[in-house]
Amino acid sequence: MTNSNRKSHGIAFSLLVAVLLAAGPAGAQPHCVGDCQGSGTVQINELIICVSISLGSRPVVDCNSCDSNLNGVVAINELIQAVNAALNGCPDDSTPTPAEETPTPAEATNTPVATDTPGGPTSTLTATPTSTQPVATATPTATPTATQPAATATPNEVVEEVAGASAAVANSLSSVVNVVAAVVAGVSGGASPAAELSGVIGGGAGGDTDPCELGGTVFSDIQTVGLAANVTVIFTNCEIARPGGSVVFDGSLTVTGLNLQFRGNGAFEATIEFKDDQGQTSAITQADIQSPVALTTVAGGGDACAVDIPVLGSRLITGFDLTMLTGTLDSIVPNEGTARVEFLNTNVQLDISESDGECVPIAFQLLFDGNSQITQTSDAGSEIAETSGGTTVAFDLEFDSFMLSAVQTGDESLVTMTGDLIATCFGGTITLSTPEQLSFILGRFCPGDGVLSIEDIGDIVYSEEGVTANGMTFASCLDPALLTCTE
Repeated sequence: MTNSNRKSHGIAFSLLVAVLLAAGPAGAQPHCVGDCQGSGTVQINELIICVSISLGSRPVVDCNSCDSNLNGVVAINELIQAVNAALNGCPDDSTPTPAEETPTPAEATNTPVATDTPGGPTSTLTATPTSTQPVATATPTATPTATQPAATATPNEVVEEVAGASAAVANSLSSVVNVVAAVVAGVSGGASPAAELSGVIGGGAGGDTDPCELGGTVFSDIQTVGLAANVTVIFTNCEIARPGGSVVFDGSLTVTGLNLQFRGNGAFEATIEFKDDQGQTSAITQADIQSPVALTTVAGGGDACAVDIPVLGSRLITGFDLTMLTGTLDSIVPNEGTARVEFLNTNVQLDISESDGECVPIAFQLLFDGNSQITQTSDAGSEIAETSGGTTVAFDLEFDSFMLSAVQTGDESLVTMTGDLIATCFGGTITLSTPEQLSFILGRFCPGDGVLSIEDIGDIVYSEEGVTANGMTFASCLDPALLTCTE
């Protein structure tokens, strides 16, 4: 069973318990609510289906009998009707109504007041209101948080909200690797062995005497403190060639207390600007992040990308864990849009599969767990936002073993996303996958190709023509109609 299924069943069971407690003594039902299979009985698995529909994790078509008034929503009173049917059996069409029940002795005398006697039919008729009375008191206290998403996000709304928000998630999260590229630029090039390096302008720990080949400087300082090392890298408009253009680093990186277990505390504050072959800005990453860091390394063995650190020796960095990441990371595409992720003690794990000749990761996996806030803005100058003056949405988002993988070739990144995202505007937990990789081109905010699938809800198709969701095509993932995911 997948994590998402386990969660859905857990929530369903909790809500089911609340409904059972609220149901009280059961009266006769108008018809067999919750009998999904038409068997004349309501089983526990059918109750769970009804609860899942109420929570919005399953469509109502999975069991139309849960929706007794056919309004497309399974409300708490309908759940109680289903529970009563499970506890007391489905009503038989031949069962006499309260007015047709076997007469009591008072009724046999045909006394007109018999219907008002406390022990007569009146008490039978009032049994149902008595048993449903807890609905009025249980509605605000049973599980208001769990049932709220079903009222605020229909499956169609979820598809549209994810269609817009997914680009922000992919852009902002993948920018973590741009920070790694800056680290590589700062510490993999240098003028002298690391054991002698302290305050060297124009280099880091390797053999490249001028990493800022197109202008600017990088100041690198690696110092030994007992059995640990402190690393400082300061970029000043350091411009490095890349396929199809260049990238400019401006800012600082510090790692303090890097010990023999390759653990320390890192902070990175910088702007990373990507330029095309005409020198025009294609994209910008702005980072202001801090976290305890644990490096994953192997012995350098003469690898050109290995870093020589005093005491620790030659090591090749293959990944790292940011165990309590805080701060902000912005991904900006001029004249299109901006995505910001604010990390709230989020755990991020990077595994590097392949690096290019400049030691920049080109194939990697990022695993996220924990809380964050996503902010997405369509640029007021973009074609899609000309009439709206720009649109901004912000929403809380929790990652649950959410993995973003990417392979970069030139200006194109092929991205896959798998795992769970939890947000109120998504109706709770959704599980994403990418049957076809999402293609992101540098200088474009939205994917130009690919398919994003939301488990049990629907697919989103990206193409050069726009975004197709719920059978409708939108000109861009920045269409204001798709930027509705907000708290």
